Amino acid sequence: MNQTIPIKTLAELPAYHAAHQGNKTVLSFEGRNTTFGQFDTHTNQIANGLIAMGLSPGDRIAFLGKNSDWYFELLFGAIKAGVVLAPVGWRLAEPEVLFILENSEAKILFVEHDFHRESFNPERLPKLASMISMGGESPDLIPFDQWRNAQSKDPPGLVFKPDDIAIQVYTSGTTGRPKGAMLTHRNFIRMRELLAAQGSEVSKYLPDDISLLAMPVSHVGGTSTGVWAIYHGIKSVVSRQFDPDDVLDFIQRDGVNNFFLVPSALQRIVRDPRAQTVDFSRLRYIIYGGGPMPRELLAECMRVFKCGFSQGYGMTETCATIMQLPPEDHTLDGSPRLRSCGKPLPGVEIALRDETGNPVPTGQVGEIVTRSPGNMAGYWRDPEATARTIDAEGWLRTGDAGYFDEDGYCRPREGHDRVRRRKRLSGRSRERDLRASRGGGGCRHRRALGPVGRGGESRRRPEGRRFACGSRRHRVGEGAHCRVQGAQERRFRRCAAEERRGQDPSPRTARPLLGGTRQESELNVAASWRHAFC
Repeated sequence: MNQTIPIKTLAELPAYHAAHQGNKTVLSFEGRNTTFGQFDTHTNQIANGLIAMGLSPGDRIAFLGKNSDWYFELLFGAIKAGVVLAPVGWRLAEPEVLFILENSEAKILFVEHDFHRESFNPERLPKLASMISMGGESPDLIPFDQWRNAQSKDPPGLVFKPDDIAIQVYTSGTTGRPKGAMLTHRNFIRMRELLAAQGSEVSKYLPDDISLLAMPVSHVGGTSTGVWAIYHGIKSVVSRQFDPDDVLDFIQRDGVNNFFLVPSALQRIVRDPRAQTVDFSRLRYIIYGGGPMPRELLAECMRVFKCGFSQGYGMTETCATIMQLPPEDHTLDGSPRLRSCGKPLPGVEIALRDETGNPVPTGQVGEIVTRSPGNMAGYWRDPEATARTIDAEGWLRTGDAGYFDEDGYCRPREGHDRVRRRKRLSGRSRERDLRASRGGGGCRHRRALGPVGRGGESRRRPEGRRFACGSRRHRVGEGAHCRVQGAQERRFRRCAAEERRGQDPSPRTARPLLGGTRQESELNVAASWRHAFC
């Protein structure tokens, strides 16, 4: 199987596979299977629908919902129309969603019913012209499939350049407001070619491979995993959200043999009682990111899964992976390489610099900077932040501290994760800034709302009790989940420390910050404690 294909933009991808393997399934989602031929037709229809609604190349649209096959149809349909999709995390608080929708200047919002809000109106979002339902009972919105099927199936016939923007992924915004990282066609295609050039078995795709897409598509790791599976012409099973029971079902029933998850998610799978009875013989490899794999957890995963493991280091601004720790370095002999990020991919330059921007010698700690074809085009409507992140020579500052050992492996410096020199907003100033820029929302200090106690119930705060955000003064109100940055970062660090020790997240660490069940929050906190793949 060819590991690269002759295309220059992602817009050419659906038609290429439709011509070569039109009857092969590309996406499977909750009993709905889509072939490459149907995928090409559907993306043509979506592109024509966007054009008919008055959108032009360079315009923005947004998606707010959980994972689905329709998301990838929308992504490639928008790409064929030259329209840029901005996926929005469904766990975000309403003020943050509003900020992203306003900042992206999205003209159409594709939204699931459960995440639709009354604030999504022309007064609050003057650029938003229309909304389309991506599922659920939304009587005021036209269903996505009904809208799509009413459009022409003819190719839109637009031509694009490799450096045109393909997608706009928003960063987590834990040190300020979220920023829209603009990723190009070249970013995706060249980074895939670099991974293929590496020659590692974990970077190869086979014709009968079946990939699992379980990480949130609002993160670069979730979207890029799906894009690269489509690029290589293999089948993907889309999971609405991560659930260990579902993952075991997909492996046993659907034959999934490769996937990308964070270490805490793998821990929940291997410690599920069903894991002892599921046949994992089809698994080829598992890729993980977001942090190192604790040696104890790796031993447990190797015993249960009996497959290869690979760690990827990257971030939204680098179009995901730029360094990789391959399967041969995942050993249990006490090698220090397991605590590293691995080595740079072919074609990726990695350097370490001190506070003045000068290179540091081997063995000394510096900020990790990178220059590669995966570096983003910049932040949307934020030239100052772009200039602070990417210098005139194309070097991108990751904000992570690390050092190179004698064998050329890059090791993160624990306790010095963030070295980027920029103002860190306190919880109170960040909430005040959010309210000022978004016209309300966020965390309010009202005694009537009470704290969140055990089980999520709301009650008055006894003296000395902390609220769900970790503060003694903040409260979680209806429709406004507290997002206090200082408390959030403390939780991320605690979760990271527990994960390194191979422990389950403690109740204090795992307490929901962003809504959803406690299990969902455990995964969200563990996946977000560092910005790799986020």
